[in-house]
Amino acid sequence: VQYSIYALLRRYATGVLKEGWSSASVLGVGEALKFAISLGMMAANEEGSESPKGPLVSRLSWLLSNSVKMAVPAGIYLAMNMLGFVSLHRIDAGTFAVVQQSKIFFTALFGRLFLGRILSQPKWCALVCLVLGVLLITLEAQPSSQACADPAAVRSDVMADSPLSYAVGVVAVALDSLLSGFATVYFEKVLKTTVLTVWDRNLQLAFYSMLIYGPWTIYDNPTNPFRGWSMVTVVVAVLGAVGGILVALVIKYADGLAKSLSTASSIVLTTVASHFLFAGPMSSPIIIGSLIVIISGYNYQNAQ
Repeated sequence: VQYSIYALLRRYATGVLKEGWSSASVLGVGEALKFAISLGMMAANEEGSESPKGPLVSRLSWLLSNSVKMAVPAGIYLAMNMLGFVSLHRIDAGTFAVVQQSKIFFTALFGRLFLGRILSQPKWCALVCLVLGVLLITLEAQPSSQACADPAAVRSDVMADSPLSYAVGVVAVALDSLLSGFATVYFEKVLKTTVLTVWDRNLQLAFYSMLIYGPWTIYDNPTNPFRGWSMVTVVVAVLGAVGGILVALVIKYADGLAKSLSTASSIVLTTVASHFLFAGPMSSPIIIGSLIVIISGYNYQNAQ
């Protein structure tokens, strides 16, 4: 639900209100909020952590000086952002959506390699069906699937149509999906194999993320980093922070694949809400795809 609200509000801010804020500034503020929330939770509860007991400043100093493991996912998320820019400028949105769904399979693969998690055949079948349902919704909802007087306009956002440029775009989004799966499983392994709380790790990850998004925000808008912000933007940043915390909790107390599945399944709620709020597309393939996603998610959870 949080992910759907976040996606809808971002669309409202950029598509309806035409706000011109920097994505880096929103992400940076979200990470700062996540850092503050994690710090507060860490101060309220000292149990379950190997960080030394004592004053909060001392504990914070120890956590930051022993946080190198969380630099890995922070760096990966930066690389994923860069790859997203590369791919979306070279391939159409439909191809991007199709290839990006491979991140669920990469998450399952890395879970097998690094965590020894073995999925049964019914679970694999449910995963495949869920991805197919998501693809059906995504492709049908793309503007390229609708009638267009000028076919060239469908790819007006693509820098070049050469085979090499297209191949670079496909490789970029495939690598983005691979890194997404690896980062999810890596984060899960760190959370479940070290004696630090989820709040400790969230704080460490937010620290490195702020080091990344802070300079990026200033680079985007040197004179006014918060240019184009409104109260809607503030809510978007808060939802981003809440989403990051929820992701960590899901990974900690369930697993990384559950996080990927919940994110993929949220497309159903997002698409339905988008139809009523923004007159988004709604057709038989979208309805069928939504039913497939719901049934597949249920089958996955109940499969042995």
